[in-house]
Amino acid sequence: MELRHLRYFVAVAEERNFTRAAERLHIAQPPLSRQIQQLEEDLGVVLIEKGARPLRLTEAGAFFYAHAKALLDQVHDLRTMTQRVGKLERKLSVGFVASTLYGLLPDIIRRYREAHPEVDMTLHEMTTVEQLKALKEGRIDVGFGRIKSEDASIRRILLREEPMVVALFPGHRLAVKEGGLRLTRSARALIESVLGEISALCQRLAATEIGARIVERRAVALELRLRTTSTLRSRWPRSRSLCQ
Repeated sequence: MELRHLRYFVAVAEERNFTRAAERLHIAQPPLSRQIQQLEEDLGVVLIEKGARPLRLTEAGAFFYAHAKALLDQVHDLRTMTQRVGKLERKLSVGFVASTLYGLLPDIIRRYREAHPEVDMTLHEMTTVEQLKALKEGRIDVGFGRIKSEDASIRRILLREEPMVVALFPGHRLAVKEGGLRLTRSARALIESVLGEISALCQRLAATEIGARIVERRAVALELRLRTTSTLRSRWPRSRSLCQ
């Protein structure tokens, strides 16, 4: 049994059709059928139900497919990782989230280039999720992101923790408080404050001559819809519709 037998069988199992599997593998159908027959003879079991339309796997075939698929994935990963190791001395691909440019990343890149001038470093801007996929596919060697990942196949190193802040104008009622603010309470207060300011703006607009004409003629419909979760709608029903 060789790796090509595994690839042939996986293609047949996934396509559920010998003709489509042969087209996917870029080979003729008769040789493909013979390879599957040789595989069954080598294993001493029937993998595909004879005469079934559409094609169905036997219990042994389903078991073999699951493990053959996993083995082929491991072979692909092994090949990719080996190629990356062989090219590591002359090329390094780095993925990064744009916001990390305001942190430690520029200094890390500068120091690495000073220490390893022989390495050709390329930078790729992408989200954290895109970086995780790129790492597995071997398109990048290292990534700098902000979302924590528990993927066992990727090693994660915490570089720093950053506090969350909110920017307020000096006269805001939350700005005069000392100490930290709880996120849930602050968010609710901010939403209520914004809604109040928008409502007052709508009232002032309607009171003007131009605003009155707009309202009377309905030439312009001013409507603000805040799409929130059901929880926000239940807590702050005012957010459903303003300036009606």
